[in-house]
Amino acid sequence: MNKNKKLNTIILLAALVVVIIGAKLLYDNLQGKVQANNLVAQNSNSESSQNENSGSTGDEASKEDLTKAPDITFEDYDGNTIKLSELINKPTVINFWASWCGPCTSEMPHFEEVYKEYKDEINFIMLNMTDGARETKEKAKKFIDGGKYTFPVYYDTKQNGAMTYGIVALPTTLFLDKDGYMVAVGQSALDKETLMKGIDMIYNKEQNELDEGVSAENTANVDEGVKNPSWCTVEPEYIRLSVDEAKNIFSEVDGTKDYYILDVRTQDEYDTEHAENSILIPDYEIREKVESSIPDKKSIVFVYCRGGNRSKTASQIMVDMGYNHVYDIGGLKEAGEVFKMVQ
Repeated sequence: MNKNKKLNTIILLAALVVVIIGAKLLYDNLQGKVQANNLVAQNSNSESSQNENSGSTGDEASKEDLTKAPDITFEDYDGNTIKLSELINKPTVINFWASWCGPCTSEMPHFEEVYKEYKDEINFIMLNMTDGARETKEKAKKFIDGGKYTFPVYYDTKQNGAMTYGIVALPTTLFLDKDGYMVAVGQSALDKETLMKGIDMIYNKEQNELDEGVSAENTANVDEGVKNPSWCTVEPEYIRLSVDEAKNIFSEVDGTKDYYILDVRTQDEYDTEHAENSILIPDYEIREKVESSIPDKKSIVFVYCRGGNRSKTASQIMVDMGYNHVYDIGGLKEAGEVFKMVQ
């Protein structure tokens, strides 16, 4: 009897070991598959994996097959409320994360690397799941500062984002096209290759550069007011200036007319180098802050950023708000040729 019990015990232990080993192998296998196929296109064939959709972009996909991203509100570190709709002016990546989440922290270096390359062309919204207990703004900021990350970080303090988008696992990454349609969703940690596949689905860099060149060429000389400004009220219109045109207007208004130089970069970029007497208002804060800094909408405003895309966005927003002498002069290089730069 004792021998039978011992034999049964040995058999059970052996079976348990086999089950554990099998489960571990199955887990590793499934985990590899999940990590390799965790980017899902949001179209009529939403079950398709990234590999089947990596060649499509948000612009190519039919809008009828896509869902407009619902608006949400969140906060910056200082508690200022921000609406997603105010940032949707170009392709957007929203990453839901927390500092206690291992997979979240593992993908942060990839986001930082891609952000540095595309920050002028794509909105990055790193949305922290701030519940006030397990995750606080202070804990999140400590992690961000420790990693020396420079991408924009926001805080979902009221869980508006998580509830609106039904976020049940972290990290989750949403890829929106320039019109705010959801093109793809990434679940679990993304490696750089997968992150770039999501970027490619919402942004075509070569086409954007071509469009920018055509836009600049078409808008640089939209009327004679570009070279010889009329200081009366005119119909608001977006105007992109060449360096020479910016020099001509600036030489005419400097010291004789009310004008503003608006820097729409980040604080760190501004601290490195900026135009003398310029006003700093990041592009995503234009709607909230520009009227307090530039109350007269007839004022002459020169707008610049680092590469030229943020200045275009900010200028167009100001035109929509009724400012009628807004001149986009492009990037930092162009600004340096027009204004005196200080460090």
